[in-house]
Amino acid sequence: MESTAHVIMLNDYPEAVFIGSEEDAQKKANEMKKEKLEKDYYWMKGEELETQKKILYYHVRTVDVYYSK
Repeated sequence: MESTAHVIMLNDYPEAVFIGSEEDAQKKANEMKKEKLEKDYYWMKGEELETQKKILYYHVRTVDVYYSK
């Protein structure tokens, strides 16, 4: 059987696999970026924070998944 999944990537590294629409996967990626900024970079302010936002590049890659029962 074949299906489609979306891999949420942080820069070039996979962070999560999302099953659903590509739009929903991108929304989840945006949420993950916001959570990471709030959790790991809460102490940054101003220009330093804006630079970090650019460095944290969350994006979605669509992959075909093949599996058998």
